[in-house]
Formats: sequence, structure tokens, C-alpha cells
Amino acid sequence: MKNTPSSVLLKPSEVCEILKCSRRTLYRIRQDMAIPFFKVRGRVMYKLKDVEAYIESCKETA
Repeated sequence: MKNTPSSVLLKPSEVCEILKCSRRTLYRIRQDMAIPFFKVRGRVMYKLKDVEAYIESCKETA
């Protein structure tokens, strides 16, 4: 199976690295339901495409 952006899964630490934020900030973003997440065997995981969509939604227009 080829890793496409829709199939790439990220751990919270990887999302924090992409967003350049703390785990606490990521938890707050998650609580606000701004980035969809799911659990696999009790571990929180994120889809790369959802993280990228969140980044796009945060961009300000000039």
C-alpha cells in the first residue's frame, strides 16, 4: 500500500513538530475539535491531510 497524504498517520509528537507547538497546545486544539483525531489501540493518531487542512484554515488573508 502506497503512503498517500490521506493514509499517512501521525503521532501527537509528530504533529507538535509540524505545528511547532507544545503537547498541551495540541491537546487544546484537539479539545476545540479543530483537528480530527482517532484512537488506534488507545493511542491518539492524526491524519496528515487533516493537519494540513488545519494549517490552511489558520492562514490569514492579506
